[in-house]
Parts: sequence; C-alpha cells; structure tokens
Amino acid sequence: MAHNILNIAFVWNQHQPYYHDEQRGLFIMPWVRLHAAKDYYRMAALLEQHPEIKATFSLSPSLLDQLESYVGGQTPDLYLNVMKNSRELDEREQSFLLCHYFEIQHERVISKYPFYWQLLERRGFAEPHTQELERAR
Repeated sequence: MAHNILNIAFVWNQHQPYYHDEQRGLFIMPWVRLHAAKDYYRMAALLEQHPEIKATFSLSPSLLDQLESYVGGQTPDLYLNVMKNSRELDEREQSFLLCHYFEIQHERVISKYPFYWQLLERRGFAEPHTQELERAR
C-alpha cells in the first residue's frame, strides 16, 4: 500500500501597525515590545528545539523598524515611562496605569494572576472613558 505524504508549510506573518508618534518622538502603544519579548522569541525558540521542522517568518517593514528602535534604545515608550516604584508615580502616571495596564483580555490573561485580578477588581471592570484615556496620555 502506498503512503501519501502531506507537506505542510508553516508561514507566520508577523506585523504590527506603526505605533511611533513622530511629533512626540515616542511609542504610544506597547504591542511591538510585548510581542517581541513574549511571542516572537518563543516561536523561534520552539523551532530551534525541532530542527526537522521548517518555517517561514514574514516580518513587515513597520515591525522591523520599531524593533530596531527598541534595540537601539532610540525611542521612549509611554508604557515603560511609568515602570517605577508606585510611590514615585505622579497623578498623571497613576491615571495612565489605571487606564492602560488592563487593556488585555481579563478572563484569559489577567485572571491567571491573582494579584493582577485583585487590582482589576479594585479599579473596576468597565473600561475608562475616552476622555480619561486621552488625559492619561
């Protein structure tokens, strides 16, 4: 009996919109940095563990440009600017944290971390109003 071979092509398209605010000279969203630290590396590391599997990564120019900015330390990131001792945060930075550090799926992500979940409960599950978001930026 003949065996049929199934060839599979793994193609991972990595892309992110351009989150750099040219006028202010900073990143206004954290997704490139977060995915680079978590997903992009993990995918390549997984393939390294299985050298018999071949894959193609398609990286968009906007993603590569932003990654190079992070690696070179050339561009500040609003989300990193508030990474300091909570006692050192001013009112604007506190508002930014409350508005933006819960912009992720509550049940799938935040619920995995009991203290993070407690913070979300204290803040409230409703998303802040657009005006509050803009003030925090």
